[in-house]
Amino acid sequence: MRVGVIDIGSNSVLLLVGERVESGWRILIDTARITRLGEGFSAEQRLQPQAIERTLQAIDEYLSICRALKVERVIAVATAVVREARNQEAFVNAVRQRLSASSPAGSTNPPPPPQDAC
Repeated sequence: MRVGVIDIGSNSVLLLVGERVESGWRILIDTARITRLGEGFSAEQRLQPQAIERTLQAIDEYLSICRALKVERVIAVATAVVREARNQEAFVNAVRQRLSASSPAGSTNPPPPPQDAC
């Protein structure tokens, strides 16, 4: 089984893809991209449109990598900047939509997390 984890941080987005083997996990990809999602956050507690766009582009690229590697499950987690943002809903929904669209038929991905988590 191959699993991808996308870690959405305030400064970067990480992708780790692993494959389950007898002895544990074999890492296939471990990469990061600077997106500065938290840029301009402290003043208004709002995610800025340009930062959202950069981050969603990175997520789209990572999901393409996951599809190419035939990843069976993708899990995404987000930093506190997303959970604390006053305008988190649009960003969280965009991420959820991308994850749902990239899930293979019959995937066992869990249901979306509660609104206060990403």
